[in-house]
Amino acid sequence: MRTSPEFIFAVPTRDCIFIAFEFVEGENLRTILERDGPLPVAKAVDYLLQIATGLIHACRTQCRPS
Repeated sequence: MRTSPEFIFAVPTRDCIFIAFEFVEGENLRTILERDGPLPVAKAVDYLLQIATGLIHACRTQCRPS
């Protein structure tokens, strides 16, 4: 699990913002879901909070209005 939000990068262009994720070694969510089935609610919330934290950090540090 990543504890730092710097693994998500926002790249603003004239027309839109591209979101890029740093490659992180390990299982992806699809593999986990196929193997284990639906996530327990607490684990799903944890994953969503990690994603949201990374997106917030990327937008605050890299997305500047033109």
